[in-house]
Amino acid sequence: MNIFSWNDFTQYVVRRKLKIWIAVFAMYLSIAGLITFSLFILEESFQTVMFGTWPAQDAQRWDIVLEGTDLMEKMLKTMKIVNYSCGWVQPLAFISYRAYAESEEFYIKGLRSKVHCHMRQK
Repeated sequence: MNIFSWNDFTQYVVRRKLKIWIAVFAMYLSIAGLITFSLFILEESFQTVMFGTWPAQDAQRWDIVLEGTDLMEKMLKTMKIVNYSCGWVQPLAFISYRAYAESEEFYIKGLRSKVHCHMRQK
């Protein structure tokens, strides 16, 4: 008898462990996908508000632009909560969305600066 041969029981154990690992990996992908998709939707909603502030700036409706920055700040806070509480499950997405949140902060700061500059001129 060859000690390296696969008997039925060994094959059963290997197949069972492989199925368990595949199931765990599929569960991880599902959870990571759920988190990153939620962050993606928050990113898209931020961009939609940002695009909405552009025509308001052209029309010099600074009240609407300020309302947009308030909305952007709420979305940014939500994105940070999601990313820092469970975004670490997908490390590359965590890093990317952390950088995106930092750029959002800078955009809001710049846009508010523009609003205050124009409101002072009136």
